[in-house]
Amino acid sequence: TVPADAELSWPLPAAAKAYAAIDGHRMKQYVEELVSISRKSRDAGNRYWGRIAGMPSGRETEQWLASKFRQAGLEVRIDEFELRAQAFPKSWDVRVSGAGKTLSLTSASPIITFPNYMPAAEGDMTLDTVWAGLGMASDFIGKDVRGKAVFVYSVPTPSSLIQSASWMGAVTRAQEKGAAALFVVLAIPGNMSFVSHLQGLSNNAKLPVFTVGLDDGEAVESLNAAAASVSALKTQVRWKVETVSGLMAANVIGMLPGQTAESILMISHLDGYFEGANDNAAGVASMAGLAEYFARRPREQRRRTMYFVGIPDHHTGDAGGRRLHDTWQDVFARTAVILNAEHVALAEPVW
Repeated sequence: TVPADAELSWPLPAAAKAYAAIDGHRMKQYVEELVSISRKSRDAGNRYWGRIAGMPSGRETEQWLASKFRQAGLEVRIDEFELRAQAFPKSWDVRVSGAGKTLSLTSASPIITFPNYMPAAEGDMTLDTVWAGLGMASDFIGKDVRGKAVFVYSVPTPSSLIQSASWMGAVTRAQEKGAAALFVVLAIPGNMSFVSHLQGLSNNAKLPVFTVGLDDGEAVESLNAAAASVSALKTQVRWKVETVSGLMAANVIGMLPGQTAESILMISHLDGYFEGANDNAAGVASMAGLAEYFARRPREQRRRTMYFVGIPDHHTGDAGGRRLHDTWQDVFARTAVILNAEHVALAEPVW
């Protein structure tokens, strides 16, 4: 563990000296507290773990933020609502066999929209397997992938959010050529399990799609090379998706009254997959830090009323955002600025 005083830090610009009282180390501690909620979800045995809306981890995250707002002196309101039916990957297993050897791909993880693309809620398929390189047009020449498992290698540009398998068309080509399952190996060193979007998936596609860590992916490529003159690789993929209705979640709203009804609104989503430090514990921590900073200032120094809102379900439907839109038109009509705190600590920003 790196001591806090040894971490990289940047000097505060002279133009921002008014904000010197905001403690970055305190906000870093908030990130760690949120990550601990995710780890509790993992330790409870959830394969699809993190701070998930509607689940105990989501509820604990909402309570955490409400507590921070109350401690800072904000007026707090919990706006609870029912989520639409939620589909969760409950279990999955991916194994690749060939040349007398079987690999268990422990890093394989369903993509964010996994339930949308399943041919059934539960499945067990054993498929011939094709390694398709970067998935460019020439990589598919002479390869029949119809009804087969396809592995493609993908370069982060610069991260798992935007990667070559999407913008170079590998995902689209695999679908159009009839792949029965798709595995995207992301070239980040190690064997990281990660959840990502994949641009290029058709709304009509019905095939299991997984991301795979680099170590597992390179092991598959090596096995493919070893088995090439012997027999085709086989991939067995199993999954189970569970759909749950009646789950509840809440927008957590903190308010600091100002001198006028004109307002400033800051929003940050509470949910995150796995540890979710960058997406989006850092955003929530920054929002909490700013709320604490402005709460310490006398009301007469706050010309505008300030709202700080934690949205519970950005990754699973954004019902909280829609609810805010539908019920807060009077607030929006007098809002000067809306801020969204997301990925604020990410070292490789994309958008």
